[in-house]
Amino acid sequence: MALLERDSLLDQLAQGVTTAASGQGVLVLLTGEAGAGKTSVVREFEKRVGPKALVLWGACDPLTTPRPLSPLLDVLADPHSGLGHLAGSEQDRFALFAGFLDRLRVTSRPIVLVIEDVHWADDGTLDFLRFLGRRIEQTKSMAVCTYRDDEVGPHHPLRSVLGELASKGSTWRLAVPPLSVAAVQVLSQYPADEAAKLHSQTDGNAFFVTEVLAAGDHLPTSVQDAVLARVRRLGEGPRRIVEAVSIAPRELEIDFAKALAEVETADVDENLKVLVVARPPLEPKV
Repeated sequence: MALLERDSLLDQLAQGVTTAASGQGVLVLLTGEAGAGKTSVVREFEKRVGPKALVLWGACDPLTTPRPLSPLLDVLADPHSGLGHLAGSEQDRFALFAGFLDRLRVTSRPIVLVIEDVHWADDGTLDFLRFLGRRIEQTKSMAVCTYRDDEVGPHHPLRSVLGELASKGSTWRLAVPPLSVAAVQVLSQYPADEAAKLHSQTDGNAFFVTEVLAAGDHLPTSVQDAVLARVRRLGEGPRRIVEAVSIAPRELEIDFAKALAEVETADVDENLKVLVVARPPLEPKV
């Protein structure tokens, strides 16, 4: 599938590399809901930047017991990172953080450090973001941190980190928006009215749109699994709301949904914070 309506984001990321190469490093916070296409944007950016920069990848994971400093350990394991000598130093976090910072400072070409899914970051990784965000301006590198903004509520641990870095001129916030109706029509090759319906059913979520189109006339397993994975993270009350709404007509007033599921307003709010539900897809058009 083509990567549509992302040229502006890619241009801004390219500008970040140019700015970093001049000696003014930047920290990019790339946000968007689950399935918006954050990783696709960064992968395309990596292709476009080519040999102008060294791109290093690390990721946070939704583990019951998170691996401390997981994205940093991913980077240490990359032979291109030049950081292998720091392996085993995670017990001394200051030494590890300082080693990363030195590598980002002393480089012949900009380094792009990608840390994916920081909404799942452990405390150590959040401390690293604080450390790096306050110093990256002194480097010739760029850090790109992706996260799901729909999963970072007011009490989420990442929220305080975002607030602390917000005032830094070296912190850039970029958002990956949903696809427009026009983009959905290009991807689907549907007539305008059918493309609008597909857009309404998926809310323009890039993952849902592409998976529905690839699956044809049935709800793809990939979308079902993605939705169910999010439902499993809900508490009992929010799960009852999902079950009630899933068998209701197209629209259901909140008061009726609450009464049917026997839950409180807080349970509805919890769903709105963490859950995106795809409606059944259209039948494919020949």
